[in-house]
Amino acid sequence: MFYLLFIAHIAKGLESSSCKLLECSKGPTQGNCIEDQGDKILISPCIDGYICEKSQFDEFGTWKNTTCEQDITATTLCKVPDGSLYTGRKCCVSPNCNSTQCTNDRCEGISEGSECIDDEQCYPGYYCKENSDSGIKICSAAETEMCSRDNQCPIGYGCNNGYCMQFHTVEVARFVERDIFCTTNFSYGGRCDYIRAFSKNAELTGDLGCDIGVNCEYLTGVESLIYETFPCLCAGISGAKGGYCGLYAEKSMEASNYFKALVYDTSSCSGYYSHTDDYEILYECGSITYETYEYAKSMISRYNYYNLYVSHALDHCSRPLGLFDPWYDQTTFSYAMYVTTYFAIVLGVY
Repeated sequence: MFYLLFIAHIAKGLESSSCKLLECSKGPTQGNCIEDQGDKILISPCIDGYICEKSQFDEFGTWKNTTCEQDITATTLCKVPDGSLYTGRKCCVSPNCNSTQCTNDRCEGISEGSECIDDEQCYPGYYCKENSDSGIKICSAAETEMCSRDNQCPIGYGCNNGYCMQFHTVEVARFVERDIFCTTNFSYGGRCDYIRAFSKNAELTGDLGCDIGVNCEYLTGVESLIYETFPCLCAGISGAKGGYCGLYAEKSMEASNYFKALVYDTSSCSGYYSHTDDYEILYECGSITYETYEYAKSMISRYNYYNLYVSHALDHCSRPLGLFDPWYDQTTFSYAMYVTTYFAIVLGVY
């Protein structure tokens, strides 16, 4: 789901054994995107068309120089007309699509009653259902109650213990089959849950600050069971004696505001693409607005790289790195939604 991969290893590598100053370079480079200069780590965004590969990093390894590499995935749809794109996906020409029909830059689906192989071939709100007598599969309307798999359910719903349930709507302490049904996107022992951070036997609040060299304890919210113990993560600032217990910030109660924003019931796509919480796919398929997409992208990056976000160590290069916007928050999203709604009313959309 998350494409800013190489910085994840930086964030998780900020344990006490490799606690160094992180410093942004003055501009993009085609050379080293990570450079160990002894007393500090110089971090540079790559120039357009180049990336820092995830495979070059050890999750908790020592720092090493890493060079930008050409992004071989930077191709256009027009160059790859291989018929691999399903209903609702963006296309350039008809051969892009599995249905061989590209209309208004979107792949057409197969209508109700037509033979199919995969759920993704059908119109939105339909799935590929096998006839128990003939064995032939045809596109059929989604089920509304009982199910055996996600794609049988309505758009934005999944199969939870045999019944269709909307993603990210189940509150803490209720039983679920998978994390995706929880408002916190986390379950433990079969129940929706969340993670609390502790250090020195005290629960942490605010920015989850801790002392370098001291362990963080991550406990479940419902029954206070130990989920994991891990060292305090560095701040990436010279001379700082403190760090953060932010390893599981994305599983906190605060994070539930983000996941609740991904609740949806419309899509131009089908199959997996209308039964996921991948915000990139949801935006492409029209399930969420641009404002919600920007919010999702910013917030999940903030949680993934929590210690770097709250320490402000990389504020000057976090945006060009494609990491996170250091100034984006819940207020920014709320204001963007207000402006969008206001103009929609003025223009008569609502």
